[in-house]
Amino acid sequence: MDVPAFQPGPLDAAAGWRDHRVELPFAVDEAAGRVLRLEFDAGHGPCPDLLVELDGRSGLFHPAVVREDRAEVYRHGPIAGSVVLEVPLPAEWLAPGEHLLALTTTLDAAAATGPVDVPADARGGRHREQFGHHFGSGITWRSLRLEPSDGTAGTAGPSARLRGTPLYPLAGGQLAELTVDVPAGASWPSAATVVIGGETRTIELGREGRDFGQVRVRFPVPELAEPAPATVAVDDGTAAAFTLQPQRKWTVHLIPHVHLDVGYTDVQGKVLELHSRNLDRALDVLDRDDAFAFSVDGSLVVGQYLATRSEKRAQRVLDALRSGRLSVNAFHSLFLSGVASLEEVYRAAYLAARLRDDYGVPVGYANLTDVPSYSAAVPSMLTALGIDAFVGIENHHRGGNADSDLQHLASPVQWEGVDGSRVLTHFSDTYSQLRFMAGDPQTVAGGAHALVRLLDRYERPDYLPHDLAVIGTHADNEDLADGDAAFAARWNAVYAWPRVAVSTMAGYLDAVRPLADRLPVWHGDGGSYWEDGVGTGAVVIAEHRRAQVALPTAEALAALVARADDTYRPHRAALDAAWDGVLYGSEHTWTWSHANAHPHGEQVGDQLDWKRHQVHTGFRTAVDETRRALSQLGELVTTAGPTVLAYNPLAWARDVEIEVEAPAGTLDGEVLADCNGLLRYRITVPDVPPFGYRTVPLGAARTLAPGEEDGSAAGGPAAAGDGGWAP
Repeated sequence: MDVPAFQPGPLDAAAGWRDHRVELPFAVDEAAGRVLRLEFDAGHGPCPDLLVELDGRSGLFHPAVVREDRAEVYRHGPIAGSVVLEVPLPAEWLAPGEHLLALTTTLDAAAATGPVDVPADARGGRHREQFGHHFGSGITWRSLRLEPSDGTAGTAGPSARLRGTPLYPLAGGQLAELTVDVPAGASWPSAATVVIGGETRTIELGREGRDFGQVRVRFPVPELAEPAPATVAVDDGTAAAFTLQPQRKWTVHLIPHVHLDVGYTDVQGKVLELHSRNLDRALDVLDRDDAFAFSVDGSLVVGQYLATRSEKRAQRVLDALRSGRLSVNAFHSLFLSGVASLEEVYRAAYLAARLRDDYGVPVGYANLTDVPSYSAAVPSMLTALGIDAFVGIENHHRGGNADSDLQHLASPVQWEGVDGSRVLTHFSDTYSQLRFMAGDPQTVAGGAHALVRLLDRYERPDYLPHDLAVIGTHADNEDLADGDAAFAARWNAVYAWPRVAVSTMAGYLDAVRPLADRLPVWHGDGGSYWEDGVGTGAVVIAEHRRAQVALPTAEALAALVARADDTYRPHRAALDAAWDGVLYGSEHTWTWSHANAHPHGEQVGDQLDWKRHQVHTGFRTAVDETRRALSQLGELVTTAGPTVLAYNPLAWARDVEIEVEAPAGTLDGEVLADCNGLLRYRITVPDVPPFGYRTVPLGAARTLAPGEEDGSAAGGPAAAGDGGWAP
């Protein structure tokens, strides 16, 4: 049998917005009741309905997607899960011989949306070809089996289930959902009698061409302020009792957002310009659409824009940021918190602080996107920076673990750091959430599938907010024009609730902030388990580690010299630029996205070289500024002859180990190398005071003039007798 691994559905634009049918011939040796067991993942977009046909008999099913944990990381987005669909088949349907089973992904749009008028939709709209089925809709097959049955197939009659939904049409009321299961071999029902709160209504169940399966109807009922008793009777059957629960009126904060990878999808220069161009596009959309908003994934993007655009355009971006229609991450870019040093984390907020201080841009939150976990020290560091909110946009379809959903389903939370500091935090299981849930472009039917399933996960007594974030309309380094910005308007033209509000991360956080004191407290995180990716560039990360030590050393020494003599000052511009370069060493992208498939592609080395250049320049600046400061310190220290200065950049006294090149016989210590009489020594200078220095005399050493490399004095005996050194 030829079964595709992935079977797209009719909301999959890449597959042509159509149903997809698979035919599976099979044979049985004897007539016997069996169970058709279908197992698949609904890992992309809204799960299609499934039409099951056996030798011309047809049954439509609305698969029940189950997600008990995040252990299966293949599933994309917050509603993805798995399905086990069991269809008992009677023996009279399975006579000995050949049979044909057909499985078709389809869509019962009315069962998804209810009786609402959808005046315009995106079905048939442009597909972003570069993503294939990634943001589509379909099922991924695990197994198909015919198993022995218990012999009861064909003996049971139809049964019903009734529940409330969070869908409130503009016309009034809310939608309840009736699902009637019709077993294979049972008579097809004609109607269901539904009684809710004493009010009776008849739901027609007739469906042409259906022999078994399910009938789903979403129909309006008055808004429920409290639980309401209900009964459902199918035809003349016994009434089953249910309780309809009230559903809160949700505001879904749809947060347009393009993830910033500094590299990965393309070379860094092009990527940075793309994000600047996205700000141009965002300004244009802001002019056309009063409801639009956009969140910038790193302050680096704004910094690049201000440096490469006209004063007029720069002012427009600053105005939009000040107005709140654009918001910006307090962090420069998206770093691996298990790789970044404490100083790097602080430095990552410097650019946003300048935007705040120089231009009045609000900076009230930080976010880290794509990495699946964060250091438990992040809340403490944010508090020290004066930032009281955080959005963790994790990559849990690649890097999740079994309990990852716990933090998503609890969010927003108060995330408590190692020192007890707390920040308001929302953990998202991924970015591009709208596409992963509703497909791309998004339809109202796909949105109804997606939002009902999403909100069902949060409609529980222990969840306080009526606001929920859906983060991301775009993917990594994607052009803002490659998206569907009109979904919110299309949705809100049909439903009053849930209301889809186009928002920023700051806007969502402001909406839930009044609940901050009542939110659950989250401790720790999953640990730093993507940080091993820096091994892609072992040489780069080794130099990055050296720079993490060298730059604070250079800064402290320059500050020490300036304190000793106020005619000196640190080269602040050089040191700040060095830190900007070193920040890329902990940024989360390491070489080209296609490096595994094309390991010798030009971009593989080029992107890594760009990162190496940034880090090396930062480290080289640290070395140069340390030498500058040591030279300045040497000018301030009076010695009796050639002397080595050993400096301690730490806040406590310690023995300092140094390596020095000097002529033979000038120092006592371990000799590491000898180059024609120029020795490299390793010596330990004891008890160097905190932020202080000690001197180590160089014995009979003197400076070497050109021509003296062999140890003889240039100019003959007279030159040799002049003492060889003068202060």
